[in-house]
Amino acid sequence: MKYILIILLPLFLSACGTVRQPTFKLLSVNQTEPLITNNRCSIKLLFQGVSNDQLEFFISIKNSSTDTMQVDPSSFRYIPVYHKKSIITDSLHRTGIQCIDPQKAITELQLERDSLPKENNPYSLRHKDTKTIAREGIITGTVALLLGQKTEDLEAQRKDDESGWYEKQMMRIREVNSELDFFQNKALKPTTLLSNGETEGLIRFPMVKEANEILIELPSQYAIQPIKYKQAFIK
Repeated sequence: MKYILIILLPLFLSACGTVRQPTFKLLSVNQTEPLITNNRCSIKLLFQGVSNDQLEFFISIKNSSTDTMQVDPSSFRYIPVYHKKSIITDSLHRTGIQCIDPQKAITELQLERDSLPKENNPYSLRHKDTKTIAREGIITGTVALLLGQKTEDLEAQRKDDESGWYEKQMMRIREVNSELDFFQNKALKPTTLLSNGETEGLIRFPMVKEANEILIELPSQYAIQPIKYKQAFIK
C-alpha cells in the first residue's frame, strides 16, 4: 500500500498543477452580427480580450450621412450592470466607465518614460557620497550587532534588493513602451469624418470584474442603441 501511494502521489500533484484557470469572456447578448448599420453610420465592434485589466475592442466607424461626424474615443463609455446592487454599484451604474482617452494616455506615458531612467536606486551605493556610505555603514553595523546578525548577510541582502529594484524598473520601462506603442499606433484617435469617411482602431475601457453585464453606450450622434455584453469566466 505504501508503494502505491508513493507512485500515485506525484501523479496526483501533477494533475492538480495542470488545472485550467477560468478565462474571462465577453458574450454578446443582443448582437448577432458585429456590424451595426443605420442611415447615419456603420459601426463594427469586436471584443479583442483583456489587457492590463482593461477591456479591449476593435471598432470601425463609417459616416453614412451627408454631414461631418466627430469621433472622440473619450466620449465612449459603458454602464456596468450588477445582479446584486449596492451604493457603490448604483453610483457606477449612473456615471458609467469612460473609455481611456488615447491622447491623455500618450502624454502621461511619455512623462513616465522620460522620468523612469532618472530615478535612483535607493539600495545602490552608486549615487551616494563617501560620508553617506560611511554613516550608513556604521548604522548597519550597529543594527547587525544589536540583532545578532552578520554584516556580510546584511550587505548580501542590500545587493539582492538593489538587483531586484533594477529588474522591476526595467520591467516597468518595457510595460510603458508597450503601452505607448499601443496608444500611438493602434488605438482609435479623435478625428472628423466627412461623408462616407471611415476610421478604425482599438479602444480600451477599465475593467470592472464584479459586473455581471456591461452596456456599451456610444454618443447620440451615432443613433446606436446600447450594446449589451455578459461578463463570464469560462473554463
